[in-house]
Amino acid sequence: MADAARITGAPSRASGFSEDFSATRRAALGAMIAGAALALPALAEGRPAAAVTDWDHLHARMQAAKARAEEFRVTAFEPIQKKLDRVAPLPPMYFEVGARSGEVARYPLYPWSLDAYHDHVVVPVRESAAALGERWRAWEVAKETLGYDPLLQRFNELEDAWGELEDRLILMPAPHHAALLWKIARLLGPDGRQENGCTAAWCQEFADVVMEDAQRLLRSQPC
Repeated sequence: MADAARITGAPSRASGFSEDFSATRRAALGAMIAGAALALPALAEGRPAAAVTDWDHLHARMQAAKARAEEFRVTAFEPIQKKLDRVAPLPPMYFEVGARSGEVARYPLYPWSLDAYHDHVVVPVRESAAALGERWRAWEVAKETLGYDPLLQRFNELEDAWGELEDRLILMPAPHHAALLWKIARLLGPDGRQENGCTAAWCQEFADVVMEDAQRLLRSQPC
């Protein structure tokens, strides 16, 4: 059994962030946000201002929201996450006990039931569970000390904000070929692929609207 995945959802707000991040990086990230918020998306380049559509404006809002989430991840969440990993690495959700025969037995222990083996009759099992329980308690204390959970909540809020705008973009009828290409790239391109390289299984609603866009634009507009 591999080590348990992180049981927390997103970063939390901390009072002090790492000073390791240079002014240059902060300025670059700020420029990303300003550029996304004030300029029309690159997809609209080359078209007259009158041709810029509601879809293009929504795309600009999504890019700005995504830049804000990325800035928060780099400047706030990741420094605290790395510090937490140094101070109190995430414990596994199991422990192992060796038998005289040489065999090793693995026992699950979850952070929401750390006293599960408190009365176990086998002393090594009881002691190993207690030791792992102390690691989990130390991890929780470190999280609270660093202000991790509020940062996690804020990061999730920022991620949800741009994710919602992205969903709206996919569901909004594509007004031009560039918008259709963006949708296809989002669903089938590198950003839409899983770690194994395969594309995700998109819901019928998303697939249907992209097919409708393709049929309408490719039939009615010259490329």
